Amino acid sequence: MAKFQKEFHDLPSCTRLKFPISELNWDRVLATLPQKPSNDAKEKIRERWVLIGDEGKSFDWPELITLLEDFPCESMFRVHLSKMPAGKALPIHRDGYGVQGDRKRGFAIFNDTIRFHIPVETHDNAFIYCGGSFYHMQEGEAWLMNNFHPHSAVNLSENKDRYHIIFDVVPNKPTLDLIASGNSNLGQKKPVIKKTLSWRQVPGKPENKGVENRGPDFFLLGAMKSGTSSLFDYLTQHPQIRPPVKKELHYYDQSHYQGFTLEKYLRQFPVKALDEISGEGTPYYLRHPHGPRWIKRDFPNAKFIVLLRNPVDRAYSHYQYGVQKGKIDKPFKDILKTEDAMVKKDWDKAVADPTHWARQAQAFSFLSRGRYAQQLKHWFKHFSRDQFHILLTDDLKNNGIEEIQKIYEFLDLPRFDDLDMTAKLKKGAYEPMDPKLRSWAENYFRPRNKALGELLERDIPW
Repeated sequence: MAKFQKEFHDLPSCTRLKFPISELNWDRVLATLPQKPSNDAKEKIRERWVLIGDEGKSFDWPELITLLEDFPCESMFRVHLSKMPAGKALPIHRDGYGVQGDRKRGFAIFNDTIRFHIPVETHDNAFIYCGGSFYHMQEGEAWLMNNFHPHSAVNLSENKDRYHIIFDVVPNKPTLDLIASGNSNLGQKKPVIKKTLSWRQVPGKPENKGVENRGPDFFLLGAMKSGTSSLFDYLTQHPQIRPPVKKELHYYDQSHYQGFTLEKYLRQFPVKALDEISGEGTPYYLRHPHGPRWIKRDFPNAKFIVLLRNPVDRAYSHYQYGVQKGKIDKPFKDILKTEDAMVKKDWDKAVADPTHWARQAQAFSFLSRGRYAQQLKHWFKHFSRDQFHILLTDDLKNNGIEEIQKIYEFLDLPRFDDLDMTAKLKKGAYEPMDPKLRSWAENYFRPRNKALGELLERDIPW
């Protein structure tokens, strides 16, 4: 891993810098644009940008580089002028993994560099989309744009092109200090535009048509057997929530280990208009040891919904589900008493090795999935608390419509009153739990439920 690569992953999606830029004489700079670039440079010219320098392989534009000579960095790697034509959008991608999600394509180029933007000719309907939020960059400002996060650029104007100077630098400590002193809280979930134009109407590259605005804005993290399927059905009744191909996509707990690319994952989601959102609900994400870090890397501004059920009822429902599926043939008592010892080796290996898929620990997790405070604390290490909306199954049963409205508000959506909740929370049909075993399980979870109440600063009725 390159020296600054981990720090780059952890940087905000976009940060407006406190870097004084002298008055930009745009006409003078354009006048110095070389008119006869080398043959090698001609091969690199695209419709949307003109390459100014690429490790000395293209032609120089010294007047432009002079404008940036005081920028704090170890070295200036590459500078180019980026043109986004009117009515165009780029596919969502991560540069460190290539536009198509390939970890090899382009990865070496960005190992040691950080990317910055200076808008030189723009307008109110031009935006950068990065990490789940939209940013409008004003002329003459300098911005960090974290191109390791999923990002795009969109120009919703019908007749005005947009130009940015984009430069990659090898950073040093003054570079990181400059970023830390900037403002990284300027993103919007839905950009304010003067003339509405659905993202679906904005053409992308022909070979990537239809992938401009896909992906999750929220995750329903679990817990398993807590009513997440019913909750997902309720949420997706809102006309501005467009569901993926199925509720549980399992990218970060299964497909991630099977070579499934980010691009393939994004294709499980519909193309959204600017006022629409989407999300998925894979319950094991809540407990996965590396899920928070991986999602932070890909969708740092996502929101999270967590539905928690009495852990005793959840564990027994989980067990009965396995019995009905023919996956479990042991008594519930025997499984509970041996679970931690049975999966410890597999779980410890998964924690230590992100490439290890802990299938046994995932399957036999009747007690561990109910240790809610422990799991939430792990997520809170990676995301701010205000990115989470946490509720109990009891809340949904007792005051369903208003609880759903609270979630819509959390997701920055308008109220939607035409909800159909006649399909109540699903409950399996099975024999009640043995009273003595239930008493044992309640004693097991009592201190853990107390820790959950303290963490959430609310009463837990279990």
